[in-house]
Amino acid sequence: MDERQAISRRTLLGRAVAGAAALGLGVVGSPGAGGVAPSSSLAKKAGPGLLPDPTRPVATDLIPQIENIVIVMMEHHSFDNMLGLLGRGDGLTLDASGHPTNTNPWSKKSVFAPPGKNATVRSFPMPSPCQEGSYPYNTWEAVWVSYAGGKMSGFVESQSGPVSMGYFEPSVLPFTNSLAATFPVCDRYFCSVGAQTYPNRRFLVAGTSLGLLTDDLQTAHPDVPPNGTIVDALTKYGISWKNYYSSLPSSAIWYYQVADATYLTHLDKISAFYADAAAGTPPSISLVDPDFNNQSQENPQDVPYGEQFLSEVVQAVMASPQWPKTMLVWCYDESGGYYDHVVPPTRRGRSTATASGSPPAWSPRTPSRATCRRWCTTTPRCSGWSSPSGTCRP
Repeated sequence: MDERQAISRRTLLGRAVAGAAALGLGVVGSPGAGGVAPSSSLAKKAGPGLLPDPTRPVATDLIPQIENIVIVMMEHHSFDNMLGLLGRGDGLTLDASGHPTNTNPWSKKSVFAPPGKNATVRSFPMPSPCQEGSYPYNTWEAVWVSYAGGKMSGFVESQSGPVSMGYFEPSVLPFTNSLAATFPVCDRYFCSVGAQTYPNRRFLVAGTSLGLLTDDLQTAHPDVPPNGTIVDALTKYGISWKNYYSSLPSSAIWYYQVADATYLTHLDKISAFYADAAAGTPPSISLVDPDFNNQSQENPQDVPYGEQFLSEVVQAVMASPQWPKTMLVWCYDESGGYYDHVVPPTRRGRSTATASGSPPAWSPRTPSRATCRRWCTTTPRCSGWSSPSGTCRP
């Protein structure tokens, strides 16, 4: 997905963080474990949803076996695109020779003209780990065309075009597939909203995008979620957390937070994550971000560079003294416009139709897995990472 705004979303985030630093709100340090006053923007009134155990007080530890949770959210790939040939979970349908049989019609409505009448595009191995710059392209409109009334047959017709049917063979991403073959894989993990990066990353931090459907944060959408963000809640209840980042902290997707000096003390560079993991002193919750310029796996990036980053994070976690008490969750923000064959479920308790007349649904699946020693496996083994292709810029 290319950046089609006059000012890119990352430029906006960078300016917000830099502006806060210029005001003397430095991005430094390690948070204390004790209670800290929450952001003044934290909503006082409870909103929808229930506690995991409504009979227990807020912030009760319900998984005492796990002391540290590490979250790594990458960008823009569907389950079938990344793990379709894994052999675990609900992947692509294979014929007797092991080749995918999944297809989409290639109609005249596609962004690229079909080669003839009744043309179809069959799932195919991506010819290079270097992705195209503009396709596939995920938007609210593209998701609904791809959804095709629940038939999942509109990907080629959508803004994404024929490349949407491509998938990465396990040999291209050996560490990713080794990790997925060793630990639990979530093959029913759907994007929160059928839209782009920012809405889905807002859901990660706050459980809502407040109606945002694009990556344009210059619009008039409200910036403060009614129940605050998860990091607001962690701070309020004295649960230690950090957002370790390589280029930009993704938790700053809610801009109001960068004006909060307390919030900024929880941001740290990626080098601090590796140091904290090695020392066995990570916070209870770690949000670990790649360099969004070359490691997030968004097109046109070379996907093995993102795999290198994932490998480094996983190896750091597994080598940490805290590994026996750590859970690492690896996921993607949205599908990026790549094909996935599983029909997203409809939302319960929501309106029966969208503006386009289609039934509301979650967005297509993305890869997700949990990595931990205590519950997930007794023999955590992952293969080493192989070097990036070097055939295109990172």
